[in-house]
Amino acid sequence: MNVVSLLSLLMIGAGAIVMAVCIRRIGPETRRLKQVSEKEYEKIKTFATFHIALMVFFLIGYVAVGLSILLDIRLTSDLFVGAIFLFGSIFVLLGMLLQSKMTASLKHRYDEAIRANQALEAERKKLSRLNERLSDEISERTQAEKALSAAKGFLQNVIDSLPQQLMVINRDYSIALANRPALEINGLNRLPGSIHCHQLPHGKDAPCSGDEHPCPLSEILRTRKPVTMEHIHQDARGNPMIVEVVATPLFDDAGEICQIVESCHDITQRRRAEEQIRESEQKYRTILESIEEGYFETRLDGTFSFVNTAMCRIMGYDEDRLIGMNNREYTTPETARSMVRRFNTIFRTGEPCPITTYEIITGTGETGLLEVTAALIRGRDGKALGFRGVARDVTDLAAAKKALKESEERYRRLSEVTMEGICFNDNNVIIDVNSAFARMFGYRQEELIGVDAAKELIAPEFWEKVAQIVRADSHESYEAIGVRKDGTRFPVEIEGRGVQYKGKAVQVASVRDITERKQTEQRMTMIQKMEAIGTLAGGIAHDFNNILSAIMGYTEICLMEASPVGKMSSRLGNILQASHRARELVAQILSFSRNETEEARPLLIGLIIKETLKLLRPSIPTTIDIVTDIDPDVGHVNADATQIHQVLMNLCTNAAHAMRTDGGSLTISLAGFYIQQGFRSSLAEVAPGAYVRLTVSDTGHGMDAKTLERVFEPYFTTKEIGEGTGLGLSVVHGIVGRFNGWMDVASKPGRGTTFSIFFPEIDAEADSPPETRRVYPTGTETILLVDDDAHIVDMTSEMLGSLGYRVIPAAGGMEALRMFEEVPGSFELVVSDQTMPGITGEKLTVRLREIRSDIPVIICTGYSEIMNAQKARESGIDGFLMKPVEMAELAKMVRHVLDNATASSSG
Repeated sequence: MNVVSLLSLLMIGAGAIVMAVCIRRIGPETRRLKQVSEKEYEKIKTFATFHIALMVFFLIGYVAVGLSILLDIRLTSDLFVGAIFLFGSIFVLLGMLLQSKMTASLKHRYDEAIRANQALEAERKKLSRLNERLSDEISERTQAEKALSAAKGFLQNVIDSLPQQLMVINRDYSIALANRPALEINGLNRLPGSIHCHQLPHGKDAPCSGDEHPCPLSEILRTRKPVTMEHIHQDARGNPMIVEVVATPLFDDAGEICQIVESCHDITQRRRAEEQIRESEQKYRTILESIEEGYFETRLDGTFSFVNTAMCRIMGYDEDRLIGMNNREYTTPETARSMVRRFNTIFRTGEPCPITTYEIITGTGETGLLEVTAALIRGRDGKALGFRGVARDVTDLAAAKKALKESEERYRRLSEVTMEGICFNDNNVIIDVNSAFARMFGYRQEELIGVDAAKELIAPEFWEKVAQIVRADSHESYEAIGVRKDGTRFPVEIEGRGVQYKGKAVQVASVRDITERKQTEQRMTMIQKMEAIGTLAGGIAHDFNNILSAIMGYTEICLMEASPVGKMSSRLGNILQASHRARELVAQILSFSRNETEEARPLLIGLIIKETLKLLRPSIPTTIDIVTDIDPDVGHVNADATQIHQVLMNLCTNAAHAMRTDGGSLTISLAGFYIQQGFRSSLAEVAPGAYVRLTVSDTGHGMDAKTLERVFEPYFTTKEIGEGTGLGLSVVHGIVGRFNGWMDVASKPGRGTTFSIFFPEIDAEADSPPETRRVYPTGTETILLVDDDAHIVDMTSEMLGSLGYRVIPAAGGMEALRMFEEVPGSFELVVSDQTMPGITGEKLTVRLREIRSDIPVIICTGYSEIMNAQKARESGIDGFLMKPVEMAELAKMVRHVLDNATASSSG
């Protein structure tokens, strides 16, 4: 074995040791590096693998050389072995050097990796903390959103639960939000997509404006401050209601008003209540000012805050001086301390004090005594505000008992002067009444003590209800039927309440006789009926007068053509006379229905009696005989035929009503009657002279003396409710007096009744019957005849044509207007009806004169509330005729108007 071989063996061992050390040292470092950085670990792993592979390669070479030496096998040349040895040595040295550097590099990288990892860990922890904070914030935000949603729902529920209407309104008047009351009051379940504030509660197309109905939004935009105002709103059914509007602005981030919150509170009932309170306060003050006792109110410190006139009189001070005065100023110190103790007791217990007497010093310096009772005044919250009380002047201390009786007597007088009946009762048994109550029911006061109030004084059908009203202490009034001592029934209004009377709880009933009120209601009902009758009569009269116009017109035309002698002429004359009477009857009906008073004129009552009986006979039962005794030589009276007709109708109707059950005889007589000087009637002062006596007698049940005393009183009636108004005889009495007449009545129960009416007789010529043949003025002018009734047009055209006129008919105002516009100069006169479809005669006149100002016009009407002779003159109409128009009236009027027009044009 040579040196080279030995060195080779040594190098083999050294290489193995170096390789083992390198692997051992590099391995842990690389594993730690792997834990820190996977990327660096892969780099070191690749380098170490390459290094180890070279070491293994040279180690194998060392082993081969070594084996060759040991086995003495010559594998290669010594130069090769030397080269291997040299390169192996270099490699071992390089390996050691690389291992050292690699170890340092690994350590450095490891440290950097550790520091990077620590920094990364710090960032991770920071990110973890940020993540936790973000999670917390997300959780908080989610909870906040849930809370916000819950709050929004809660807020919506809250505003929906508010009793008043609440709306949020945008600047453009659109409604952004409305609560349930605001929607329900307008009949909505939800807010429509686009609706404005003036549409929802007001039903308007434009915003509110003006002083009477200002707009809250406009006012807030102007002042930038909350506003409170009252508005008139309407509900879904269109009913108006008074609301108090409280509007508050909402501002955006820029400080500009973006919306308003409008709260609407229905104060309709409050306004009504306030009005009632004002009325109640006025009544309260009136009562306080009218009572004899002094009434006062004080503050808690005892100073007067209110006194009535009686209190000022008692104290001897005027009101301005007494208000604010303390008890120490008008009493002695001892009395002041006593009053303070008494009022402190009232304040502490809340109970009214019993009557207490105090000594005072009046404004005149005199000493007096006051009997005072007081109670605590509390506010709505129950807090004590002051005291109120009543003071009576009982200056004569020795006569205190007498003064108390005088006080009771004052109360008695107060109850006696009232128009209402006052009844105190204990379990419906009367214990005291005032005189008005006794008079109302026809008793003396002492007769009513101990009487069962309901069963003796109220109709049986109202017993239970009246007893409940009196016991209930409800302060509600109730209408019932009272029964007087004589059995007559009359309407009453009863109000009951509980009171203390002589130290005992009893019931007091306030009873009012409402006969007059009921009669007024009946009168109003009658007035309404008469207005309805007037309207109906007007419509009937218009049509009936048109019919009469045709009858009278054609009759007059026939009379002109018929022979003056013979039955035909006589019959036509009778038709014409009957038509005249029919026209008068229509005029009477219209006058009565419109409650018109015609001027008195001479007339024969006998003719009116015959006409009245013709009308009455169908309505009077056949069990009643009608007997007439009319003196044909009776003179004239100065009266209105329509109202005399009304007198007869009322008297005969009453007589028939008295005999409707058993029948009887109705007698109407008319005769002359002369009254001597000194004659006196039981009902009127009578002047001597000639009279016409009209008598209406019946054989009915008659009347007693008490009924006869009231027979002419307005609204007094013996008929059942609903059968009469009590106006008939009072109206008859008024009509007779209006024409200087007087009445007398005689009656006994079971023996019938006789009414005698006396009218002064006058000297007058009898009305001559209408002429059947006359000479009428004629003409040749062209007349435009206007009427919507074809029969009237034909008849009037024939009448005017028979008088020589050229007639151009027009079936209505509009057709006449068109004809006149075409040839306005072709007509000398226009005769037009007033009431026509499309245009009235009055308006037609205006339109015609816009075309031709000088055209004369005559207006005819059967009935019109807006056109009469005076109105026609005021409107510039040349002539006015009431239908039915006689041929003579028409001929005279046409000729008169044409002649006036000719004279005006020539002048």
